[in-house]
Amino acid sequence: MDLNALQEFVLIASCGGFSAASRQAGIPKASLSRRLRQLEDTLGLRLIERSSNAFRLTPEGESLRQGAAPLMAELAQLQERLRATEEPRGPLRISAPILLAHSVLGRMAAEYRARYPLVQLEIVGEDRYVDLIAEGYDAVIRGNPRPDAEYIGRCFLRERQMLVARDDPGKLGSAARLPLVGRSHQEKNLQLAILRDGRKITIETETVLQLSSQLMIRDAVLAGAGAGVLPPSLIRQELERGLLHEIGSLAGVEVEIWLLYSSQRHVSSRLRAFSDLLLETFPDARMI
Repeated sequence: MDLNALQEFVLIASCGGFSAASRQAGIPKASLSRRLRQLEDTLGLRLIERSSNAFRLTPEGESLRQGAAPLMAELAQLQERLRATEEPRGPLRISAPILLAHSVLGRMAAEYRARYPLVQLEIVGEDRYVDLIAEGYDAVIRGNPRPDAEYIGRCFLRERQMLVARDDPGKLGSAARLPLVGRSHQEKNLQLAILRDGRKITIETETVLQLSSQLMIRDAVLAGAGAGVLPPSLIRQELERGLLHEIGSLAGVEVEIWLLYSSQRHVSSRLRAFSDLLLETFPDARMI
């Protein structure tokens, strides 16, 4: 049996189609399809049901995927161990939150490329939950991730969120509730505990808008829609210029940003190098 063809079948199955597998592996779809047919001919089995609008593994294909995927992973780990002393090389695909991707990771990617030119680094900025294994990522960056035995990693950044508004806090008046621009899917009319002038106080809020990204919340707060909870790194210039004013920092709430990867996979030299560069970029675990 051709191990390359078997490896490509596992990739096609895990990606859920030829197009995604082609993008990830950098192999033309026609080549993947041809090698899959050769594998099917060798086994005398049909592994994938093909149609113009659907992709489905046959029962035999699913059985082969379940048996072959761990073997291919072990083979990849063996190759990585044998190459441990070599310069990092090969593809590295990372999913990261849009805000972090836009603010820091572009410059960091350029530095990584300069150090490790044999690595094909891809960073995808997206504010959605990513299935690391099913979607073909080597690692994901997440804020305050839930405990999960399938993932391990490093916390490389911590940041305390701030409650800010366009108007000076002393001019907020005596409204019963503070108008708040909140996140989508967040509970409305939150009660916020903040630290202000060394004291812990509680503020009642009324949600006036719900937006899906912190960039949108910042712009809405700048336009006077209400107050918002934002990371200091996003609004540093606005605070310095007096366009936004701090009401207080959220008491007891600190966002931890983690680089996560599968606990079942060997950590490649290219991923280890990326992790080390993250720690170098944030030496005191704070936003530069």
